[in-house]
Amino acid sequence: MKLKLNKKGMSLPAMLAIITFLIGSLLAIITTTINRAELIERSIDSSEEYVNYANNIKAVQRIIARDEITDETEIADLVSYFNIQFDQPNSSVYRFYKDLDSVNRSVVGYLAKNTEAIQTYQELFEFTGLEDSFELSPLINATSMLREYTLEYVNDHFPGTSLDADFSSFKDIVRFYKSLSGYSIEEPRYIEDQRNPIISDYIFIDGDVELEDKNLTIEPGYLLIIDGDLKISGDANITGNIVINGDFKIEGKRRDSRNIIGTFYVEGDVEIARSTNIGTETRPSFFIANGDIDLENDITVYGYFIADDFSGKKGDIFITGGVYAADDLDIKDRNLEPNTTMTEADLQDYGITTTIIVESSSGDITFTYTEPKFE
Repeated sequence: MKLKLNKKGMSLPAMLAIITFLIGSLLAIITTTINRAELIERSIDSSEEYVNYANNIKAVQRIIARDEITDETEIADLVSYFNIQFDQPNSSVYRFYKDLDSVNRSVVGYLAKNTEAIQTYQELFEFTGLEDSFELSPLINATSMLREYTLEYVNDHFPGTSLDADFSSFKDIVRFYKSLSGYSIEEPRYIEDQRNPIISDYIFIDGDVELEDKNLTIEPGYLLIIDGDLKISGDANITGNIVINGDFKIEGKRRDSRNIIGTFYVEGDVEIARSTNIGTETRPSFFIANGDIDLENDITVYGYFIADDFSGKKGDIFITGGVYAADDLDIKDRNLEPNTTMTEADLQDYGITTTIIVESSSGDITFTYTEPKFE
């Protein structure tokens, strides 16, 4: 079949309309694909297969810790009984895992027989994370960082409080704050209904929080707890320290003004839109997530990131500080440089624990383990 073409050709407006339509269609397909992938992973997180094997790994970790098992044969028999696998990334750490049939990922938990408390600055923040000599301890994640900081924070702000609670998971720590005498439990509208909310008390928000074209300020000395997601968009400034038992999404258009200055402990993922300013030279920000951290392009950062996967290679991203990823680190070397102004003495003011527990070949016998998660 032959097509009869108009000899005059296609007009410029018509051509632009077609191009715009095609670009829009392509972006819609990409967005749909990304959203679908996120939904699939979320469903896997709650699937019977994931839950069962995560529980099996927890059972193995707890039995080994309870009975102080060090014999390799006993550990191998225990692992076989619970239908999981194990290996040793180094001589001080056991890695318990199970490859999932429904997705090309593994659920993984770590255990160290011997551990020691060392200075957080020396272990992490004096590095950028790209040095050949640097290796992130598998015991360092959002849960362990929040646990150690919580012990310091509660001792300072609620002296005499019993700290015998189970802090083995991020959710356990959040539940502890919910039960902590002194924290007021509020609904999301406590923040959302204010024009520019200022937190100057011990506040626990029970649910997801969405803020558009608002400034959120947490006064120094206070730690805001959000038992859900935090999503901000438009012209927005955040200042202060927050625990987020969900995802942290920073959205908005390129011309929006977004300044994020604080420390954020996040159970889920962190997504940061383009043209966002993170931290300042005198007050770097910290994003400490159990999930993944993804930065769009055109972002200037004074700060530090701890995550499972870190993606920051999409464009003009410049980070003064450090990036530490347990699994995958995607950033250009030229986009990351050390922060020469921050010192160890600054950490407590920034809401960061001054000491952290890591594996050791000769430290105290503690049988410390991590909560199973995707890897």
